[in-house]
Formats: sequence, C-alpha cells, structure tokens
Amino acid sequence: MKLLLETLSNKQGLPTPIWFMRQAGRYLPEYLELRKTTPNFLDFCYDPKKACEAALQPLRRFDLDASILFSDILVIPHALGQEVTFEKNIGPKLKPITKIEDLKSLRKNESILNPIFETVSNIKHNLKDHQALIGFSGSPWTLACYMINGQGSRDYANVREIALKDPNFFDYLMNTLIEIICNYLSQQIQAGAEVIQLFDSWAGVLSEKLFLKYSLEPNKKIIAYLKNRHPQIPIIGFPKGVGQNILEFTNQTQADAVGLDSSFSINWINQNLNHTVTQGNLDNISLLVGGEQMEQDIINIKKIKSPHIFNLGHGILPTTPIKNVEKMIEMVKGII
Repeated sequence: MKLLLETLSNKQGLPTPIWFMRQAGRYLPEYLELRKTTPNFLDFCYDPKKACEAALQPLRRFDLDASILFSDILVIPHALGQEVTFEKNIGPKLKPITKIEDLKSLRKNESILNPIFETVSNIKHNLKDHQALIGFSGSPWTLACYMINGQGSRDYANVREIALKDPNFFDYLMNTLIEIICNYLSQQIQAGAEVIQLFDSWAGVLSEKLFLKYSLEPNKKIIAYLKNRHPQIPIIGFPKGVGQNILEFTNQTQADAVGLDSSFSINWINQNLNHTVTQGNLDNISLLVGGEQMEQDIINIKKIKSPHIFNLGHGILPTTPIKNVEKMIEMVKGII
C-alpha cells in the first residue's frame, strides 16, 4: 500500500504519510558532494542520473512515504527560450520579458525538458513498493513573476502593475504557460509520476481580484486538463500565502489536496477544511531550531482532523540539522 496515495483518496483513519519540500538538497552532506560535480545548476537538473541520485538520497536516510522529482520550476521559462542562470548566494537570474513582443521573440525548445522525464523514470524504478513518486511544476503566476521581474522579489509590485496595465500581454503569457505546463506535467505522468504538485509560491502577493484571475483560474485549467487526461492521478495545489482565499482555491480548482503554509492555525484548519485532504503547515524555522517547540508544533499538527500529509509550510532550509529531521519523522510515525 502506498500511504500517500491512499491519503490523497480522502480515506479516513490512516497513519499520516510524510515527505517534505526540498527534502533533497543543501542540508545533506551527500547532496553537497554530488552538486560539486556539475557547476551549472540547470545542467545538474537536466542530468537524469545525477538528478535521480539527488532525489533518492533522502530516502536512503529517512523513512519517507514519497520521493519528489529533483528539478526546478524555472525549467519552464528556459524551455520557452528565456535566458535562465543561477548565481551563487543570489539565486535565479532571468532576462526579463515585459511585453508581448518579448515573449513572441523567444525561441521555444520543449525538447530540452526530455531528460527530466528520464529522471522521473529513473526515480520510479528505484523506489520501494510503499513509496510514491511526486512530479511538479511551478504555477503560471509564480513563473510569470520570475519571467517578468528577472529575479526574486518580496512583492513583485512591477509584475502586478504590468498585469493591470497590459492585460493582453499578461493573458497571452498565462495561456502560453498553461499550455506548456499541461504538456510538461502530462509527460511526467507518462514517465511514472503518481502525484502532481503545483507550486504557486507567490500567489500570496496578489489582491483578491488578481488572485482569482491569475492564480486560481490558471491552476483550475491545468488541473482540469490533467484530470481529463489522467483521471487516476491526484493533484496537490499549493497556493502559498493566500490566507482564507485557500477556501476558494480548494472549492473551485478540484485539487485532491491543498498545501498549507505555516500561517494557518490548527483550529482554523479543522473548522474550514474538515472535508479536505491537507498537507504541510510545520514552520521550517521550527524544524531548523528543533527542541520542545518543534515537538509541540508536531503534536498540534497531528490534531488536524481531516486526512493529512505531514510536510512543511515551505521548503526545508539548508542549515537544518539532520537530527531534527530524524526526530520529526520519528514523532510523525509514532516511533517515539
């Protein structure tokens, strides 16, 4: 039995499955050694053997119920022809696009994504019988933030300004992203992905009106496409930072589960999402610090009444002690 898949079908009374975002990565010494072998991060993501190894490393250390594809959300802008680089201690850098002519001038090359599907297949063939494989993509709004701004931002004010001033461009960009994401995720499923997660990491910067138009609606379209083509595949939506708008997201998108950042109280979750499969909520800082506070947070999260997938409210931080991760898993599994 794959506990993650059973939980995503909204079955009651099951043990709590656990995996965590960025479970492969910089907090593991073996990952740091592997990463040194390929200086360019995108080249690393496009290497099926190394990306597979990175995805499998945490499963060798920890008793987890799922592996997630090792890749990056910015492979989509790269496949659309946008220049994408990663600078050490800074993060991603893209050549910004700010108008429809910029987008139309890009030379799309979706074939560069093919190694990622090979990675999916490689991971799938190396998993234990009880472990599920999660594929993923960034959602259109979040990808648009990076494509237009060219790098990370606290609020993406310029992106929101362009969305309001030039809706024709923005609608064209959204439709372009929806189309390539649908194809990308469908090919991940064909390669062996058993669950899909959509990361809308910057949905929280949107006003309610723009949230409905540029986060909820694009995610809804992608989920509808995947449900039509791959009805057996559960989908987790993660619109980070949207507060109570998560209710509208859950009701309208028909996602099988919804990811929760760390801002939600357990009481609110139980009162408002009691018929919804939920995932996440543990503060990644709590995991980093560990000790009694982390233990109490884990105990509280285990009070969620609906079927729940234990995870963080965001990705694991690079300086997180491995002993804290071990303790967390033991507590969730009921070993201690």
